[in-house]
Amino acid sequence: MPYIEMCPGGNCPLRGECYRYTAIPIDGQRHFLLPPYKKKLRSCEQYWGNEGKENMSGKEQKKYRRAIKEKLKKLWGFRQ
Repeated sequence: MPYIEMCPGGNCPLRGECYRYTAIPIDGQRHFLLPPYKKKLRSCEQYWGNEGKENMSGKEQKKYRRAIKEKLKKLWGFRQ
C-alpha cells in the first residue's frame, strides 16, 4: 500500500468508508492524533473514499483499532 497518513476513526460516521481508516497499515505508519471529521460541517477534508481499494475485514479493523489505541496510550502515557 502507498504511504498515507491514516486516521484513528474515533466517532467519525465516515470511517467505515474512508481509506485513511480501513487501509492496512505498514510499520511506522503515521496517524492523525484525532479524527479530522468536523461534526458541525458534517464533513472531513481528509476523507478518501474506498472505491477500488483493498479493505480490511471486520476482524482486522478491530485488531488495528486496538493496536492504535495502545500506541497512543504509550505515546501519551494514558492509563486505564
